[in-house]
Amino acid sequence: MLGALGACALGAAAACGPGAEPVGRVSQAIIGGATDSSDVAVVAIQQPSTGTLCSGVLVAPTVVLTAAHCVFGVPASDLQVLTGPDTSAPEQTLAVQSAAAYPTYDSASGLAGGVDLGVVFLAAPSSIPPMPVRTDVTDAELTGASLTLIGYGLSSTTDPTTAGIRRSVVAPVDTVCSRIVTAGDADANECEGDSGGAVLLGGQLVALISSGMLDCTAPANEMRLSAHTLWLAAVLQGKTTCPGCVQPDPSCNAAIEGAGESPTPEAGAGDAEADAATSAGASAGGSNCSTNGNRRGGGTCEVGLLIVAACIACRRALRARAAASPRR
Repeated sequence: MLGALGACALGAAAACGPGAEPVGRVSQAIIGGATDSSDVAVVAIQQPSTGTLCSGVLVAPTVVLTAAHCVFGVPASDLQVLTGPDTSAPEQTLAVQSAAAYPTYDSASGLAGGVDLGVVFLAAPSSIPPMPVRTDVTDAELTGASLTLIGYGLSSTTDPTTAGIRRSVVAPVDTVCSRIVTAGDADANECEGDSGGAVLLGGQLVALISSGMLDCTAPANEMRLSAHTLWLAAVLQGKTTCPGCVQPDPSCNAAIEGAGESPTPEAGAGDAEADAATSAGASAGGSNCSTNGNRRGGGTCEVGLLIVAACIACRRALRARAAASPRR
């Protein structure tokens, strides 16, 4: 999932920050993955003006979930959604009506803070069957589980033209926190171009691919949908804010959105931090962060402190692929 040797912000740029190397030069691709022709609700999100590539998941006829850094600051007029297993020959090219990042997301703290979520609203309904979503998955179910990761990232560290093929891989869960679950290792992982892709448990969407560490051999971060039920309910209504949307928080037992509250958005309400309880399994004053089923010490697990914020969105790779294989 990560790219250059220097740190750079995950987003719509190929090189983030002065002197940063373009993505795809030193990173590994989806590791251990195979071509996926069956998960049709996983789509590619392209920024035509730059060639930027991300992944997304159709969860309703006009609603595609993705990572916030894939749409943050990008006009809807410069986004399109491609369906099918190969972006060089898309089955459909879907127009975008609007797009928005999670209300409190910012490029500085959104990744580690567990709010790297975004939404793309299509201009017209898609005929593709939406991916089933599950928002009640517990920490206990995730601990020690294996997750299916799906996206359009690179498959070769030396060939950027391999971006744009939908692939999937089954990866082991490493750490479980209230907003983030980490998964993957040197044998099975996600990488550049997979941002916003699907994280499945039992065939249901439970998280979205977000960010990870240099060279994509360490467990990567996935945003849990169970922590953001109010935001999800709002976007399924075509709205982009919610009263309970939480502020970025890197602590393992960060507050989640209050389940059962009205998802009716309010102007400016996205800036209010939820008072919701932490996820099930957290002991009072302790951490609910576990690694392969074992608690880490007695304090909080600061997810994101070791994140190398590199650009998953793979502009260079998609440009090279487009040049090598003209779109039909």
